[in-house]
Amino acid sequence: MFEVDCATNTITGPRVALREVLRKLAVRFAPGSLSAVQWATDGGLLEARGDDAPGGNRLELFVPAADLSSVALETDGLTGIDSVTWFGGTLLYADANGGSWSIRVELAGPGATMPTLGFPR
Repeated sequence: MFEVDCATNTITGPRVALREVLRKLAVRFAPGSLSAVQWATDGGLLEARGDDAPGGNRLELFVPAADLSSVALETDGLTGIDSVTWFGGTLLYADANGGSWSIRVELAGPGATMPTLGFPR
């Protein structure tokens, strides 16, 4: 996560652009085919969905918040939601019921309204 001067093998500073990309909400693994993913431009909202997921297959998301009390979550076709702290953020897990599934994650306070990104539910 650092810029390196290859000629001198010296760290010249942080790789800010790479760090910003790696610290956004992201689908790491989908339980089956991933048919749509949308992100808000500010990185605070992610919607993902898929079809034909075998029952029990796991979804894994990276959420750039160690405290999930600031995260609003909606799911359909997923159960067994669990999480583990990971590198200053959280890995969020859920198992597919089988068939279609969707998840919506927003970095917001409890009870916050969640804007729609645009794909049909």
